[in-house]
Amino acid sequence: MFRWLLTTALLFAAQLSDASDWLFRNGRSDYKIVVSDSAHDSEKAAARELQDYIRQISGVLLPITSKPENGGKHVFIGLSDYSKKLLDVEMQADPAETFTYQTKDGNLFIYGGRNVGTAYGVFSFLEQQLGVHWYSSDFTMIPRLDAFKLGKLKHTESPAFRYRHVLYYQMVWNALMNVHNLQNMHLWPMDCGSYGTLFSFWETHTFSLLLPPDEFFSAHPEYYSLHKGRRIDNGQLCLSNPVVLGLLAERMLEVIKKNPKYFAYSLSQNDNQLYCECETCCSLEQRYGSHAGLLLWAVNQVAEAIDKKLPGTKLITLAYQYTRQAPKGILPHRNVFIRLCDIECCFLHPIDRSKENDAFMSDLKEWSKLTDRLFIFDYVTNFTQYTAPFPNFMVMASNLQTFAKYHVAGVMEEGQYESNGGEWAELKQWVLAKLLWNPRQDVNQLVRQFIRDYYGKAAPHVLKYYSLCCSLVHGDTHARFDNHHSNKLYTDLFVDKGISLLQDALAECKTDSAVTRRVEHLLLQPLYLQMMRQPLKAAANGNIKRYINIVNRDKIRMREGVPSEVTLREHGFT
Repeated sequence: MFRWLLTTALLFAAQLSDASDWLFRNGRSDYKIVVSDSAHDSEKAAARELQDYIRQISGVLLPITSKPENGGKHVFIGLSDYSKKLLDVEMQADPAETFTYQTKDGNLFIYGGRNVGTAYGVFSFLEQQLGVHWYSSDFTMIPRLDAFKLGKLKHTESPAFRYRHVLYYQMVWNALMNVHNLQNMHLWPMDCGSYGTLFSFWETHTFSLLLPPDEFFSAHPEYYSLHKGRRIDNGQLCLSNPVVLGLLAERMLEVIKKNPKYFAYSLSQNDNQLYCECETCCSLEQRYGSHAGLLLWAVNQVAEAIDKKLPGTKLITLAYQYTRQAPKGILPHRNVFIRLCDIECCFLHPIDRSKENDAFMSDLKEWSKLTDRLFIFDYVTNFTQYTAPFPNFMVMASNLQTFAKYHVAGVMEEGQYESNGGEWAELKQWVLAKLLWNPRQDVNQLVRQFIRDYYGKAAPHVLKYYSLCCSLVHGDTHARFDNHHSNKLYTDLFVDKGISLLQDALAECKTDSAVTRRVEHLLLQPLYLQMMRQPLKAAANGNIKRYINIVNRDKIRMREGVPSEVTLREHGFT
């Protein structure tokens, strides 16, 4: 009898202990969210978001309080004096992005750097433990759960790159999409409310912005490139001219004072290769071993002049096309960052395992020896045909692993930033955001999860179409950022099969207007190729009209910098 009572008591105690670890169950919870009065605004905002998402998931509203109760169950957000003692840990530096979520004595602790680290911990807990995913502007995955048991947790993460920027249209305009997906850079200093301001670079190609030819060329042609024996107003600057350097410093100081919130300010070549060939510029290039040597020599002097007026102000310049090759015998000024661009590369094969990319890899290795302030400007779509398939999925993780190997400080992944409707835009922006934080993740697993959740009943057919896109890549197929529809990467068989698969997908989701529109945006890919490669067939079967209707309805940009009506007119489709 005693033995039975003892066993029963132990079982009852175990059940009580077990019950105490349920964050919520059957519409109830014993937990309260604790965030101290002295917590950072971002930590308080993250606590409110945690409360709201748990409510949406379970129907349970966890109270938020600033003071824990003796013997109570708590979710501690951020580190206070109280929670530090419970965990025996030290406070992280405010800018730190590292976070931890862990359980101890039945409590859950989520903490990190006060500015954003704790918030990142909250978002990652919601994703990794509760299944919340911020996939796109129009869809956040919020599961419905009756119960969730905390169990034993201790999980810490830090980013692979200090600066992370996914440049897709939805990321351009949706602040919380950036924050929820752990992105911290943007085209401008985007205000994310309680979560602070995203890092940003002022402009990109800036020589003509700072010293406009319309203002100076007629009186001072010597400020501009001597190219093929004459001074030109549509090229670069004569960087060996000391007057030019003084003017650049003056103008840049004006820019900085008018735009004080940027992380760094671009002092970079115009987007052309009409560089100066005067004797002094050529002599400096020979001294430093490359065109980049002259550029860096000039930028360093401007940086030094600005540092005297506004100490610590950062400049960034390009290693792009003719300035991509690293110099010798010169280092970037302590306030100068380098933005290395891989625009000439093939994006279908790993950047470190393709002869097509050997020259870029050589430049990456050399620049990484010169500075730890190196950024990568990476291209992840086709800018001359936004709606054509660009099957670079299998290199995205490996390329980022390569950049991390060479201690790159930051990466910008430039995709379709001008409108919705780019090829696989929502999928790519989400997967790339995940990989910028941790490039060791399995891309296929991420893709399958996204397609399953985002495309609903149409997902099986969409997944087949994704596999079909990936099957286009072979050892002898290559694609740059300006790939053409006639590239041997594409086949008419692919077009026909792709249209068929996506027609099947549309049949599955015809009662869901949101998913239908998502699938129609995928359908633009094979429709575009058919219309460009087989215009008579596409006209006869109505696919040209169908493509145009979708593009016009959703205001989708077909190529960079050109309205779609112009592109359609140029090809004789309107």
